[in-house]
Amino acid sequence: MSKLFEVSCAGTTLSVYEDCVSLTPKGALGFLTKGTAGERKIFYKDITSIQFKQSTKLVSGFIEFYFAGHNTQKQGQGAFYGAANDNRFTFYNKFLPEMLQINDFIQSKINNPSPAAPLQQETSAADELRKYKQLLDDGIITQEDFDAKKKQLLGL
Repeated sequence: MSKLFEVSCAGTTLSVYEDCVSLTPKGALGFLTKGTAGERKIFYKDITSIQFKQSTKLVSGFIEFYFAGHNTQKQGQGAFYGAANDNRFTFYNKFLPEMLQINDFIQSKINNPSPAAPLQQETSAADELRKYKQLLDDGIITQEDFDAKKKQLLGL
């Protein structure tokens, strides 16, 4: 699984993949804000919404992921308010252009999820035989056709 984007900032690394994002605390600041938590993977299929706050020259921005069972730990004060939230990535203004791209990419993933594989309806050999028997009774196929298909379906 190759990374599409990666940004390290404010003690956390945000890695973006085709099917998920990963938040990994790094260094002393990561320890202060996230504790000893390890890598946290959040799959797009589980994300219900995103809060994105753009940074400015004076204030950091953030992207926060919401999903069922989401815990919005908003403890802390001032610059660290909400920083302990495991589902939040805080970034500085110099990363804003890349974070805008990341936000657009993730929004497209949660708003347009990949289509599920079409369900294939499996039929049993008995069901197939019934269909061919009906075709035989209706005169659409011959007895030889029916017998050949019966042998094929029953593996004889």
